[in-house]
Amino acid sequence: PKERGLFYDRYGQLLVINVPIFSSVTNPQQLFSSANRVSREEGLRLLATDSARVMPGFERMYPLGEAAAHIVGYVSPATAEDVEKRQVAVQDVVGRYGLEKVLDEKLQGNAGEDVFEINALGRKMKKVTTIPASSGQEVYTTIDSFLTSVAARALTGKKGSVIIEDANTGDILALVNTPSFDPNVFTLKELDPAKRALQQEKISHYFSDTSQPFFDRAISG
Repeated sequence: PKERGLFYDRYGQLLVINVPIFSSVTNPQQLFSSANRVSREEGLRLLATDSARVMPGFERMYPLGEAAAHIVGYVSPATAEDVEKRQVAVQDVVGRYGLEKVLDEKLQGNAGEDVFEINALGRKMKKVTTIPASSGQEVYTTIDSFLTSVAARALTGKKGSVIIEDANTGDILALVNTPSFDPNVFTLKELDPAKRALQQEKISHYFSDTSQPFFDRAISG
């Protein structure tokens, strides 16, 4: 699968990580076969015993969580409107906020492709050719992860923002807002139904919260 481009801070530390995920294909010999998400442990077991049944992928994970949410933003699955109006596929994710949204086209990368000969029943007979996937562009920022974390802790329980700028270069070292949101709830899918329900509740709360966690106070005032 293609891998979405990564963000780095000024010291080369990752601001976002592509976490490998696995799905189990019901019938790997069928051209169009359903696939179900499985745990990392189950995915690794299938890779070792029946690799044809494994469909790999990636989820975005944001190490700084709420502290850098207004900078990096988050992604979510492509909608029918996205597929119609943009150069994305049904299985892609799309940037919805922050750098993920602004730089979405550069971050997307190009999907690989396997071409098969099939029979009248739609079963794969042999692979004809493979076009490898290419990763999206890497983005290097001026953000200092340590200062961002310190600023976020200083704002705990308060409503406000902190901007730290290098007076000599104008580089933005930190841009933190509170209240904020955890971008990981939009991207790291819980497999347990109960935990997934709590995750959806948290997302719904963010959008209805009167304290406006998505409001960028550092820029909008």
